[in-house]
Amino acid sequence: QMTNAWEQDVLDGQTALGAAEGAFRKLAIPGTMALLANALGHLGRVDEAHALALQTLAGARQHGLRKGECNCLLHLAVIASRRDDYLDAYRCLLAALPIADELAEAADQCVARANLASCLLLFGQPDAARPLAEAATRMARAIGMRSAEMSAREFLSRALLDLGDAPAA
Repeated sequence: QMTNAWEQDVLDGQTALGAAEGAFRKLAIPGTMALLANALGHLGRVDEAHALALQTLAGARQHGLRKGECNCLLHLAVIASRRDDYLDAYRCLLAALPIADELAEAADQCVARANLASCLLLFGQPDAARPLAEAATRMARAIGMRSAEMSAREFLSRALLDLGDAPAA
């Protein structure tokens, strides 16, 4: 991604150095901040993680960094889940999905769809969860994301069971 961002900026007429600085600013900084927020969440420092992710999201939006915005929204969804705020997680995932689709980021598309399916199952909507879980399963298999495929299959099975289709589950 970093090389692609650099190459695109060079093709747009920037100097190699300017393109390198831009690629770092666009990808490395938001990505690092999102990872730090995720680490804080894993350490149980959820409020700090939430604040950092919100700050990083604002910066990504201010600078038009769509990939960074998508990453922050996906991390905010995880943080919301850790706070048992599944409505906020759902909102973050709904905001992340069109960005992932726009950028054609298969991993982000898969994660957003699988986690949306999970939220919809929690909300008692297996009929809406099923197509998302099916799509996430196909995407994960296509790009070799085994752990994401297992999660998506689990959500698909739960949706099918809730819909009364045990043989398909």
